[in-house]
Amino acid sequence: MAKPQTNEGPVVHRCRVFVQQRTNVEDMRELVNEKARDLTVLLASATGVDRHPLRMRRLNADRARSKYSIEATETEKQLSDVEAAVEELRNEVVERR
Repeated sequence: MAKPQTNEGPVVHRCRVFVQQRTNVEDMRELVNEKARDLTVLLASATGVDRHPLRMRRLNADRARSKYSIEATETEKQLSDVEAAVEELRNEVVERR
């Protein structure tokens, strides 16, 4: 763990490290979802999905799940940004006291 900068306390530093770790996890989740979508498209083109109604339904379900996953990831990212902003504001208020 890196040393805190001189103008921030250990609590603020830990909060920044936590936010960075959470961002890294979100980035990895996004990358995994992207690769899963790529594989779905590749498999759909290779298996002749259009000739098999059950495979077509499965592909549509996979696409819907993928879309939901993308939206959930984006929502989590936005929530993380809001939490970081709130934490920063809270720290500013504490420092003013």
